[in-house]
Amino acid sequence: MKAVARIDHDRARLVFGRLIKKLREKKYPYNIATLPQEMIPHALRDQPLRHAQFIFYACHFMRGALDSTTAIRQLVALWQRSPDLFKPEVVCMMDVGAIAALLRSAIDYHLDEIAAFWKENSDRLQRLWRGDPRRIFEKVCTADVVYRRVVNKESRACVAGNDLFEDDWGFFGFRKKMAGMLAYFLAEAQLIEPICDIAPAVDFHLLRIMIANRILILTEDAWTGGAKYEDVYDEGAEAVTVYMRTCKISAVEIGDALWMLSTTLCREAPGNWSTGRSRKRGNTWQTPTRIDHNGKERKELPQPVVIDQYSSEQLAAYERTCHRCPCRKTCTANAPSGPYYECGLFMPRVRTRMRVRKALFDELHDHPVPRRHKAGIVQRPTGHEQLSLLEPDA
Repeated sequence: MKAVARIDHDRARLVFGRLIKKLREKKYPYNIATLPQEMIPHALRDQPLRHAQFIFYACHFMRGALDSTTAIRQLVALWQRSPDLFKPEVVCMMDVGAIAALLRSAIDYHLDEIAAFWKENSDRLQRLWRGDPRRIFEKVCTADVVYRRVVNKESRACVAGNDLFEDDWGFFGFRKKMAGMLAYFLAEAQLIEPICDIAPAVDFHLLRIMIANRILILTEDAWTGGAKYEDVYDEGAEAVTVYMRTCKISAVEIGDALWMLSTTLCREAPGNWSTGRSRKRGNTWQTPTRIDHNGKERKELPQPVVIDQYSSEQLAAYERTCHRCPCRKTCTANAPSGPYYECGLFMPRVRTRMRVRKALFDELHDHPVPRRHKAGIVQRPTGHEQLSLLEPDA
């Protein structure tokens, strides 16, 4: 397969280093950003084994178009109603249909597949690792060992030499991204020691930061026609892993620095707005579609919102996001989430810089602030706002 992206490692060190510094100092936007796992209640966190098991099961939903914050929030509610569904020793005795029914009460997303994986993976976890996901990472120091133990092997025909041990068969639905995500979540919760060379889950958000800052330089065809996740994952994972090794940075820090920037600022930046997204009407989703040249119905590709330098709404959003972003001088592109979540494509476009003369600033970056979740909704403090004169965006 022809490569659609190349890595600029020097730029990665520049951008990643700047973000890690801001993260450690709790400077904007990291003083207001939140992580999905912060919604996990203390009643669960106080039980290390059950906490690790919950994380293991939550990873089943950390893929595709499902937002991780939504998944964690709904699974926490499901755990509160049906805690036995997160105990492998109990799930092993359950029927797949019963598992699907319980999951459907929380998240209606690929249930037939995930319910089957939930059952089979519970059996493997209980039989091979005594029901404890932390044991998967015992005596582990390299990513290769993690991938061998976690990533699913479909059949012996795909394994050279057919020489796998039983506990090397991995788990259904788990690929390298989900193996990295499981390691990240467990390490972030301090349930295991961080693995020095395994990248965090390189998802849309991490790749968006790398594409926007030209850490991943797309080919002309990929820039104009779009790039699939599979086309850029390997290069994205390599860029992060090389930086971790050379600069001695943990997967937790680099993962948090990139993910929180994307979900806090990039998500709200006007250059990432798009139209033509699916909308929920009552209990059904309405998805814009088109008929292709073969007569088949396909999802319509969302279109970027036109940047209007005189739009007060866009200017206000720009002031809160791009104008205050730690990467504002290295970011050259926007990468909207609409085309990705609707059609599976990264569709970057050249970033339009808006001229800002005045902006409302809060001073929360000068001291730590509380963060909390209420009813699953992120509550971000506003703090004291004052009018400040700013230099135009460079």
